[in-house]
Amino acid sequence: MGNKEIWETHLKNWKESGLSQAEYCRQNGMNKDTFGKWKKKLMQEAAGNGFIEIANDGSRKGTGVTIAINERIKIEVKRGFDRKLLKEVIEAAGDL
Repeated sequence: MGNKEIWETHLKNWKESGLSQAEYCRQNGMNKDTFGKWKKKLMQEAAGNGFIEIANDGSRKGTGVTIAINERIKIEVKRGFDRKLLKEVIEAAGDL
């Protein structure tokens, strides 16, 4: 398994763990700065086409979702949202 695959596995395990990034790194004996660099690199690669996969196994019954456009821009969408407004916000964010 290459470095990329190793870090993809760590990212998946971290997301599933519910731990903070710092705590996951501490428990797994890894440098949090290195983890952060790989996280950023892999997320940028995954978002290269502008889309990311969202999986829902039905265990989460939340009232909405947060969409991360990039590290600075996040859009929180609640149930019953205005679809037209969301489309306009995403288009505007894409121009930034």
